[in-house]
Amino acid sequence: MQGRAGVLAWYEGVKSLSPDFHIDLHETVTEGDTAVTRWTASGTATGEWRGIPPTGKPFVITGMTMSKFSDGKIVESWANGDDLGLLQQLGLVPEMTA
Repeated sequence: MQGRAGVLAWYEGVKSLSPDFHIDLHETVTEGDTAVTRWTASGTATGEWRGIPPTGKPFVITGMTMSKFSDGKIVESWANGDDLGLLQQLGLVPEMTA
């Protein structure tokens, strides 16, 4: 994502997948100009997203985002989320068995 427009486009894409999409922020740790946030995202896949048809299935994924700030604005950001877990919960990728 680049800039405000990129963030808004991402958010609109997620809302098209899941109108009930929600992010819970659990904790944030800051040091200098950097902040790290641990989060959980949840919703129900009732819409198409990136060519993936709606499954009607709920999902819950966890992740972390690290952001660097300058003059009170985010200038760089890196995020990791459980994309494999999302695809498994939606029934698009089989669950691994032991």
